[in-house]
Amino acid sequence: MDMGRKIHMIKRYSMPLTVTLISLLLLAACSGPEEKKMQFLEKGKSLYEKKDYVKSRLELKNAIQIDPKFADAYYMMGMVELKLKNPKNAYGIFNKAVDLDPDHMDAQIQISKLLLAAKAIDQAREKIELILSKNPENHEGLFLKGLLFLAENKTAEAKNLFLDLLNKKMTKPDLYIILSSIYLMEQNKKDAEEILKKGIAANPDSIALYSVTVRYYFQEKNFQKAANLQKEIIRLEPDKIDHQLSLAAIYWESDQKKEAEGMIGKILSGDPPIEENYLKVARFYIGKRVPEEAEKTLQNGIKQLPKSFTLHMVLSEMYLNRKETDKAIDLLTNCLSFEKDPAHPEILKVQNALAGIYFMTGDIETADQYVTSVLKENPKNIDGQFTKGKILLRKADPANAISAFRAIVTEQPEFTQGYLLLAQAHAMNQEMELAVDTVKKALSVDPKSKEALTALSQLHVMNKDMNEAENTMKKMLELFPDDPQVQAAFGDLLIANKKPDEAETVYKKIHGSEKDKLFGKLKLARLYAFQKKWDSAISVLEKELAENPRSPVALSALVQMCMTANKHEKALAVCTRQIREMPEDATAHYLLGKIHATKKNYPQSESLFKKAIELQPEWITPHNALAQLYILQNKKDQAVSGLETAIRTNPENRAAVLSLGSLYEQAGEHAKAISLYEKAVKDKPDFWAAFNNLAFLLSEYTESEDNLKKALAYATDAKKLKPQEPMILDTLGWIYYKMGEFEKAYSLAEMSLAKEPESPVLNYHMGMILHKKGNTDEALKKLEKAITGDQDYHGRREAKQTYQKLKS
Repeated sequence: MDMGRKIHMIKRYSMPLTVTLISLLLLAACSGPEEKKMQFLEKGKSLYEKKDYVKSRLELKNAIQIDPKFADAYYMMGMVELKLKNPKNAYGIFNKAVDLDPDHMDAQIQISKLLLAAKAIDQAREKIELILSKNPENHEGLFLKGLLFLAENKTAEAKNLFLDLLNKKMTKPDLYIILSSIYLMEQNKKDAEEILKKGIAANPDSIALYSVTVRYYFQEKNFQKAANLQKEIIRLEPDKIDHQLSLAAIYWESDQKKEAEGMIGKILSGDPPIEENYLKVARFYIGKRVPEEAEKTLQNGIKQLPKSFTLHMVLSEMYLNRKETDKAIDLLTNCLSFEKDPAHPEILKVQNALAGIYFMTGDIETADQYVTSVLKENPKNIDGQFTKGKILLRKADPANAISAFRAIVTEQPEFTQGYLLLAQAHAMNQEMELAVDTVKKALSVDPKSKEALTALSQLHVMNKDMNEAENTMKKMLELFPDDPQVQAAFGDLLIANKKPDEAETVYKKIHGSEKDKLFGKLKLARLYAFQKKWDSAISVLEKELAENPRSPVALSALVQMCMTANKHEKALAVCTRQIREMPEDATAHYLLGKIHATKKNYPQSESLFKKAIELQPEWITPHNALAQLYILQNKKDQAVSGLETAIRTNPENRAAVLSLGSLYEQAGEHAKAISLYEKAVKDKPDFWAAFNNLAFLLSEYTESEDNLKKALAYATDAKKLKPQEPMILDTLGWIYYKMGEFEKAYSLAEMSLAKEPESPVLNYHMGMILHKKGNTDEALKKLEKAITGDQDYHGRREAKQTYQKLKS
């Protein structure tokens, strides 16, 4: 090729190349930092509109990285945080935006909303005044001023302002919603409905307005209108299952259960099956108090999605709530085979759940094994560290527990429970000042934490600082003035602080549910009894029984108080009247039998105990009382003969079995009682009382290792038959106590005592367990309760001896 041709070709190709290079350089110059940050901002806004908030946040962060003083990007970042339900973060980010640009009204408006939501009225007022000073006609600012009026209980001013905004053509959905709520407060249903209709006409795509209107019609029991509007919501957002379930709820409440089931069937018929739909339907049934349908839904979901960790875990929680621990454990254990990777997040979650269950049931060693597996794969796993810390506390290893909980609160400084357990570990380690400081850190995170305030009060008591303890309880009472437990705890503290008159006033204020009111009356009656004001104590309990005539606790407390006050005739009259008015009351017959026994009216006593047994055959207390009565009268052989005949005549007579077993036990013929119950559980595999009694006898009177294992097996069978029975939980805990497994014993005793806190036997067992755990102060409290009163029971002597030993 000649030189001229080469030059021509170079010119020919170099021209476009030069133009391209120049264009690229120009583009690069145009795409400087300013344009790049705007591109990131616009992309962030676009993703925000598409509800992809996580990606939106990333784009906005890029914009801020280019320009750290970019107020608009901070504002949008705050909006993203609101959508991600992080209001605290949003508040900080909006404040950054207004620091950079005080005239950024949108950010100022969002700050005002957050301050109003947090009830920071004075700060909100300052912001709203600032917004309106810049533009007195700012509709958003005026709307916020209306909300401020509402927060200040200036409803009339708020209403006038909102109506004025309506006249100024503001069509914000929230405006109609708030006006409707004001009309409803005024009992003006007609205008409330009308304003909602106008709101929908002005905002035909507002889900919020439709939803509020549906709720209005639903509460008015206008189910047809509610259903029609809910269908409109479904039309607007056809893919949202929640809307379909809301329609199903309307059908359900209007006795159109067939239509509701049809909606639910449609939701669950998707292909492929959707895990979230099964969860939502299960929650729907739980909300409608149909737990068996919720269980079926989850079980069907597991059939469709056999490796769904979530469905397995939710169903296991349901079983746990029903005290069906074995079922929960089986479900979770099955999950461990779903993934081979031991570090898989779901596997770790399941292991943590199993550790929690075993910890709750007192099987500390198994709980520790699961936690160890979790922490081996992920040493920073918070749930694992938390359970590990609790295990260390149970094992009385405060130093290592402190390390575990300190790591948790360092990682999660907002975790109040972590601080509280760290404080407990410090207290166990005799570091009382650190314990108090740590609880105060929990209160700095959550100043209204009842648990933290209770812990602080208890620490002050331990430090013998009764005045500070009282001041803390007063703060708690200001926050929770109607909480029965807080009132009772404050009353107890006042008694300890030698202020019985103030305690009396507090106890009198305890109200709430029937159970709560009874709790308060019992506290008040005991205070009067302590002061020897017997008539006052009896009067309190008489009024309680009059209000709750079917309460066995109220009846027992009243009769016991009369007997303690040596008012036997009064006790007799109470029981007689109760039986006359409620002939089916087993407790009244039993108590009247006890009174006659103390007066040596044995025939009447026997008849009454038998009647109590007839009315409540598997209640062991009257069986024991009847057995004691026979032995007291030297009628043991006659009674045994009669009961054996009754059992031969009718092998299904469980009451006779229990009475005969009690008789053998009271007579010290434990081998015969054991033999009787062994036959009973073999013949009647659902006879929980026999399983329980057999377990107790084997553990109490034949303390060989083999028999303790047998006792454990029988008690476990009893628990499967009746998982929440306090007597069974106590027996199981007592067996673990005998086996030296004090943590398991404590967990079970705690559950049983929560159900029957006044039982002397349960308090005796808990006192002994606490003694073995080294918790002398709490042991003394339980043992004192166990030996107060005159109830005789196996172990009372040991309870008294241990109490005196610990007291000295």
